[in-house]
Formats: sequence, structure tokens, C-alpha cells
Amino acid sequence: MEGFYGECISPSEGFSGTHLYVANGELAVDFPGHSFRKNLLSKYWHGYQRLYPGCLAKVARIDFPLLETLELNERKHLGPDQYFDDPRPRAK
Repeated sequence: MEGFYGECISPSEGFSGTHLYVANGELAVDFPGHSFRKNLLSKYWHGYQRLYPGCLAKVARIDFPLLETLELNERKHLGPDQYFDDPRPRAK
């Protein structure tokens, strides 16, 4: 998807729950579908705070191929072909 890049929300040390998605600065696409990037970040931020009060998180660009199963597995994430419902067709 032209203009889109991978991003990762990573909670601070001692907390779990990273989240990977693609964005273009305004829109974001993750497993459930697409939304405005600010709404996705807000949703996950509120979720982290509900589960882990006081948790901080950072958002960073991903520096590896987001659709490569081996790269994702090395980072303790499933590849697109390892989900019950492959998310790649929804991303097109």
C-alpha cells in the first residue's frame, strides 16, 4: 500500500502487549480493519491504562518487513498466514 509504513505500539519495560499496524500519518490499518490513526492510538492507550495503570508506551516505525512470518515470529508475533482469517485481503 503506497504511502503506508509499519508502526508498533510498545509498552514500557515490565508490561506486555505490543501492537503492530500500518499507517500513512492519517489512517491506520490493523487486524480488525481501518480507522483514523489518532483513534487507533487512543483506543490502545485507554486499553493499556485500564489493564496496566501507569503504563507508558511508545510508537515507533517498524524496521523489518511487516508481512514476513519469520521476522514477526522472531518478535513474538504471528505472521499473516498464521491467523485463522488471513488479514492481507482486507488490507487491499
